[in-house]
Amino acid sequence: MSFTVVHVAAPGLEVPYVAAVVDCGGTWVRTNLVDAGFDPTQIELRAPVRLVTFPVGTDDQGTTAIGFGFAPYKTDGVANEQR
Repeated sequence: MSFTVVHVAAPGLEVPYVAAVVDCGGTWVRTNLVDAGFDPTQIELRAPVRLVTFPVGTDDQGTTAIGFGFAPYKTDGVANEQR
């Protein structure tokens, strides 16, 4: 995994956020790193991550859109709490 902390984005996007590229067994995925904080000194390159999903909004008919990201995976093998 490699990453950057984004501080300036298009209107309507919350900043800061962590943009990352994650190696999923040979397929590289551009994604957001969630539940990792925004201090680059606290995010470890090539750290293990796990796939997480979360609601990103609801349309006028009540359908919820689901987004995905990757969250840090603790080194003791226990996953961090979901968003």
